[in-house]
Amino acid sequence: MQLSQWCTITGKSKKDIAAQIGDVSPRSVFRWANSERFPKPKDLIKIYTITDGAVTANDFVKQWAVRYGQEE
Repeated sequence: MQLSQWCTITGKSKKDIAAQIGDVSPRSVFRWANSERFPKPKDLIKIYTITDGAVTANDFVKQWAVRYGQEE
């Protein structure tokens, strides 16, 4: 599941996620959710934990591939 989808379903904002991660800005979370940037491994682990496994590193890879025309 994409991070933006998870936010919509749960009602969590990018600001909420940034606060839970602790050392990132809401803008960074927005950029991750829109494939403008790719989260660091430590942040991927935190996102996985925050979302109870609903959003994985592979979800970011798939989203990135689609956005940049690299899907198979």
